[in-house]
Amino acid sequence: PGKSAQFGDKIIMFYFNFNAKTPGLFAWVFSIQDPSGQLGIRSGETTPLDMLRTYMDSQSNPDEKLLESYEDAKRVFENTHSLSDLTWSTQMAVVDLTAEAGWGGK
Repeated sequence: PGKSAQFGDKIIMFYFNFNAKTPGLFAWVFSIQDPSGQLGIRSGETTPLDMLRTYMDSQSNPDEKLLESYEDAKRVFENTHSLSDLTWSTQMAVVDLTAEAGWGGK
């Protein structure tokens, strides 16, 4: 099973063990919405952990659930195979996965 965490209305993280034959290895997905560029994300430099720290620093009174989500996320990022895994980024887009768009099994 996996877990997800929401940080405000612009950041969401999912992490999960995607293969039961490899226990203890996690995959993670981290998504930030920043169409205006206000968050100052610098491709190749800014890490997901940087973004979470910035968000958490902006919270004057975080609740227990948010603090727990932050601690979990830090553990995941601190156990990444390579630091370069945290700085690589690419522009993403929503892809239409409906049957009308030609997706789906046969």
